[in-house]
Amino acid sequence: MAGEDDGEVELELSDDPMDCDRLEGADHAPLCVTLTKIRSKNCYIVDPTPEEEQCAVMQLTVAVNELGTICGVSKTGLSFSLCFLSPLAS
Repeated sequence: MAGEDDGEVELELSDDPMDCDRLEGADHAPLCVTLTKIRSKNCYIVDPTPEEEQCAVMQLTVAVNELGTICGVSKTGLSFSLCFLSPLAS
């Protein structure tokens, strides 16, 4: 932050993605991936945009830690069986 005037904060941002400070512990944060089934039959989208989410009938979000262990799962929408993931893995 460069400074504050009348309650407003001014930020200076660099265009260089390597010009940053790493957050302590960020390497241990889980990776989350969302698989969305849209209304069309057998059509899935990975990490959908907000517009694509509006067409969703089901979403499955899985969080995986640095060891590859699933540490969180969230599902919204229609019920489903995990067998639908088999065709997507190939």
